[in-house]
Amino acid sequence: MQKKSNLTKILVATGIACMWMSSSAAAQDYNDALDYFYFGRQPSAKAEAMGKAMVATNADAYSSFYNPAAISLNQGRTASTSYASPYYGFNDANYLFAGITGEWGDRSAVGLSFFRFSFGESQSMSSVQLPDGPGETFTPAVTMYTLSLSSRIVHNLHAGINLNYVRDEGYFDDATLPIDIGLIQTFHLTENQNLKFGASLFNINDSKLKLEEIGVYTQEAALPISFRTGASYQLLWGSSTLNATPIKTYGVSWQVEYVELLNSDYYSGIRTGAEFTFMEMVSMRLGYYNENRNDYGYPESNKDELSDFTYGLGVAFPIEGLFNDQSSLTAKLDLARMKQPSASKNFDNFDSFSVYNLSLIWTPESK
Repeated sequence: MQKKSNLTKILVATGIACMWMSSSAAAQDYNDALDYFYFGRQPSAKAEAMGKAMVATNADAYSSFYNPAAISLNQGRTASTSYASPYYGFNDANYLFAGITGEWGDRSAVGLSFFRFSFGESQSMSSVQLPDGPGETFTPAVTMYTLSLSSRIVHNLHAGINLNYVRDEGYFDDATLPIDIGLIQTFHLTENQNLKFGASLFNINDSKLKLEEIGVYTQEAALPISFRTGASYQLLWGSSTLNATPIKTYGVSWQVEYVELLNSDYYSGIRTGAEFTFMEMVSMRLGYYNENRNDYGYPESNKDELSDFTYGLGVAFPIEGLFNDQSSLTAKLDLARMKQPSASKNFDNFDSFSVYNLSLIWTPESK
């Protein structure tokens, strides 16, 4: 049995490596298509507060955005939603997320997610043939629907896949079908501490968007192929009770992640974050990220890297503990509010942005 488990791990790791290398070798260069959707706001306020590092842990229904394998680490059924605004100079811009995950048998989980980024402001339609537009207006937006599947394939090793439908309602006015994969391995060091390693590869099929001008030209734009790998550590200690329900008094977690775009020289970097939890109800978070950016040949006015410290708060309401009921229901509220980092050396006075999250975690029986 041990030999079979080791062989399975080797085969899975080899498959990931092969897809990574083939995607990197054959991919079209990424030139910032939908960068505001992929590298702007995060659907998870917890991730935003912890330097965007989330590849090696589960984060309710938001997990699939960072690593599709992580949804099978969620217990019971989860429902999450978030709202973020503004986006730099677009005060009405907003990012919406809604998702659910649920256990599927003893080893697997399935999830459905909805993502939508909108600039919130109408623009005039135009084309090469009609540069001033025909008089119609539209609101640029990107929508993504995701079906996630995850399963524990061997002892504490989970694998997952995202099947995405991405629709651009702006410059490209086109749709495409990226596919993501991920792995996450958990090591239980003691009863109260664990170590996780995770990796994910987004857009393994090198999905692209097309721009067609009838009778003029057809243009293709690659979406980013993102490779993420990282680790997380969690320690719980102290014993308390809440209405006769035993809980841990304190908890700390730390996460670190490296991101690389396989079809671009930019947007790669390091992310890290930490969280302190009291009575399994109040969480304080701090993080940092640093990623390289394109200065577009103007180093005197544009930065070639973007970095910032991040922070946020979370509150959980364990209904089971509050009402001493056998049903297990937890409501979570998370908030991140920070200044928007500027890629310009000459201007750094954008309004702060906020991300608000609500999650419900329910299990039919207390676990």
